[in-house]
Amino acid sequence: MSTTRRVLFRAPAKVNLTLRILGRRPDGFHELESLVVPIDLYDELQVEAFAGGPVLECDAAELATDESNLVVRAARALGEAAGRSPDVCVRLKKRIPIGGGLGGGSSDAAGTLLAVNALWGLERSRERLAAIGAALGSDVPFFVEGRASMIRGRGERVEPLGCDLSAWLVLIVPPYGVSTRAVYTSLRASDYTDGPWDPDSSRTRLPEVPGGTFFNDLEQAAFRVEPRLGALHARLDGRFDAAVRVSGSGSTLFAYFTTREAAEAWRERVRPELTDDVRLIVCSTAVTRTEPAVCEEPHGDY
Repeated sequence: MSTTRRVLFRAPAKVNLTLRILGRRPDGFHELESLVVPIDLYDELQVEAFAGGPVLECDAAELATDESNLVVRAARALGEAAGRSPDVCVRLKKRIPIGGGLGGGSSDAAGTLLAVNALWGLERSRERLAAIGAALGSDVPFFVEGRASMIRGRGERVEPLGCDLSAWLVLIVPPYGVSTRAVYTSLRASDYTDGPWDPDSSRTRLPEVPGGTFFNDLEQAAFRVEPRLGALHARLDGRFDAAVRVSGSGSTLFAYFTTREAAEAWRERVRPELTDDVRLIVCSTAVTRTEPAVCEEPHGDY
């Protein structure tokens, strides 16, 4: 009797509660500061050994599963760092909206690093995995850390808050995505926030302040790229006393509440004002850092 080893991982989405663009860097990226929180909306990964990998299987037909996918690139990058062939298969159940500014692709890549690390018994620290992840995408180090954090630079510098943020959000997910590359290309100097982030500012002190103090310097660029998103934001921002912001580069919007009851009540009030293809998802920021779950499943040898 032998066993098959599988690793299961739940990869959370994220929301940028604040996002400040300080300017364009010499390397072409933008210098940013952002307060980011994981939320309890997850993709599910199952990773196991597979000769000839890395292979990605996904239940979302619209998602590319070739070398352009960050999951495949993450498995290959860890294999190169560990000096071994990336012989793994990743099965992905996609629940985080694609192209919605919720970091699903980066979270899946981080989850792959963590899960393959566990599958192979490498015992690499999250810090070492985050360094590998930084070469894959700006949000990947945050998801490797997996806790509410301030991120700086182009996203590679992750500073955990040291405390949990317990709040409720209503995600407003339109039936279209927004290209992150297009949003950053559309940025103008007038969109940038002057000056460094001030942790004592009433704009960003959390979680005591209401959602109306949150901000996102990418919003106007996102609205230029996708005018429908700007129209949706204009319709909802301030509706029933709730401020609405863009997460990341969009297209997901969010409203912030201190209780689940308030979030659900707001969702029910705005639902009749939206078309059926706009999804409203209530979620929490009170998320425990996800750890890979290793499963040993026996099977017979004949």
